[in-house]
Amino acid sequence: MISGGEKIFDRLLRWLLSRPRLARIFQRLLDQENSRLLGDQFKLIAINERLLSDREKILNTNALVLAESIEQQPYMREKGWYVTIRDRESVDLSGSPIPWYTYPAIKYLENHVERNHFVFEFGAGNSSLWYAKRAARTVSIESDLDWFKRVSELNKENKYPLEIIHRPPNDPSHSSHYLLDEYFERYPEKILDDASYARGLVNSPFLAFCNQLIVIGKNKKPNIIAIDTYARGLCSFLAMRFLAQDGIIVFDNSDWPEYDFIKSMFAENGFLRTDYFGPGPLNHYEWCTSVFKRSSN
Repeated sequence: MISGGEKIFDRLLRWLLSRPRLARIFQRLLDQENSRLLGDQFKLIAINERLLSDREKILNTNALVLAESIEQQPYMREKGWYVTIRDRESVDLSGSPIPWYTYPAIKYLENHVERNHFVFEFGAGNSSLWYAKRAARTVSIESDLDWFKRVSELNKENKYPLEIIHRPPNDPSHSSHYLLDEYFERYPEKILDDASYARGLVNSPFLAFCNQLIVIGKNKKPNIIAIDTYARGLCSFLAMRFLAQDGIIVFDNSDWPEYDFIKSMFAENGFLRTDYFGPGPLNHYEWCTSVFKRSSN
């Protein structure tokens, strides 16, 4: 049933259509109103974008104010923590590259890395430059092409004894090896989500990446192996087999519960763990970098 209002509107519409001139005027008025409403909509969008931009500036300002407040602590000021926040780089007070580990772990390594050491890194970064400045030889394996290029460019400026090798996920250039088979027999690959992939719990796409330690380590075993990247289970499994007898393995973010099975794997193979909890570059919270060494040392 048609209501009274609808009947009136229908009659009005028919009346307008029977008078073309009035219909054109009415259409022009509608077009003008639509244009005005559309203009208002664009203005509102512009205002919202400006407000979002202002909000982002306020958040950044608040972050810097908080950073400046934390920086007033003598320990954080000495470490150059505010410089890392300002520059968004893992650096020390002078702006020189440092590993993205906790400050206590970096302090330990400062006293441990020797000029005759061979360092092997799963995952390149500012730590690569830091190790290369101190050790006789540093080899870093990187899966991300952009990050590989970035660290390579930084090293061109410093000319450290650093070799960076790019091995992307699913790179077919790897040789079969009994240790790779042994790992997957003992730790079958699970169906995991993107977050697990990002946290280094997926290993099968990184066979060529991990295989580099087998290739390089069979000639000379590293004194230090650092793990701060993807495929952490397989990296750790191989690191225990190719580490020099008196060497150490540096494992960052060891406080994450996802890595409990890796810590158990180290313990089962006779490795002792020392945890270095504390703050570090860029982050405003405490985390843990662990150092593993054979109990026989």
